[in-house]
Amino acid sequence: MSAVIKPVPLRPAVEGGYSLDDFEVDEDNKTVTCPEGVTVKINPHGRARFGKNCATCPSKRRCTKSKAGRTIVLHENSTILVAARLLASTEQFQDTYRQKRPMIERTIAWLVRGQKPEAALHRD
Repeated sequence: MSAVIKPVPLRPAVEGGYSLDDFEVDEDNKTVTCPEGVTVKINPHGRARFGKNCATCPSKRRCTKSKAGRTIVLHENSTILVAARLLASTEQFQDTYRQKRPMIERTIAWLVRGQKPEAALHRD
């Protein structure tokens, strides 16, 4: 059995620009490499700051609006989240998700209305 939960989509810092999945995260070496090939260290708080590297970057408009440069914030389970987004992009996942989604949506609707799913099934 595996989870059939669609991961939250990434929002790029700039509309139509680079998202976290466009950056290469190396957990072993604690580094992040941007799409332009610049590599920076991940600090103990899980942040990779590109700072001054962004000032002259030809792709800055696709990456950040910040004058201080792009900062990547990594979640403690970022590796799992990346794997979930990759899985969700497969046809097999999409097929399974389409089969399960109607019941999931119905259950959520029941819960929002304060009903227990079992009670809703047995209503006249």
